[in-house]
Amino acid sequence: IAFVISTMDEGERNLIQVRKILMDEDRLADTMQKMKTMDECAGLCRESYSAIMAKEGGYFVSNAQKNTKWLDSRGMADALASSSFSLSDLKTGKASIFLVLPANYLGQHGRFLRLFVRCGIEAMAKKTPSGDLRGEQCLFLLDEFFSLGYIDEISKAAGLMRGYGLQLWPILQDIHQLRSLY
Repeated sequence: IAFVISTMDEGERNLIQVRKILMDEDRLADTMQKMKTMDECAGLCRESYSAIMAKEGGYFVSNAQKNTKWLDSRGMADALASSSFSLSDLKTGKASIFLVLPANYLGQHGRFLRLFVRCGIEAMAKKTPSGDLRGEQCLFLLDEFFSLGYIDEISKAAGLMRGYGLQLWPILQDIHQLRSLY
């Protein structure tokens, strides 16, 4: 991801490009060679190279391939190829985002939904351009919350969300679902 952000043109800085690199052995090898000496993203490219080249590096690559498989979906590729908003707009009140994923797609695209929620929380945790931690109020209404599974960022940020201007409304069938997750 750091490599794609650092080296590709703005229109190509997306997860689709990351998936293409991961799935092409020659392109992955070429990318790794370039990452070896890159200082971009606070040295993350170089550190990623070291981790992948280590003895258990094959695990990292196969795990990344497995966890990005949902990007092979034509619908996801089309939806993620470009964007007309930034998640940081949630903090400033300049955006309302409605993400609907039908229940029959949760198995196939649940990772995307989890990623989106995590990125939204991260965006709300950042300071505003004026330096405030608390921005405009933002409501995350998460229907079928249990289907998302455990999300570490929700657990960590639970006590801090109000300070970020974030309200989380998890919709569950019963309290036992919440207890079993958190």
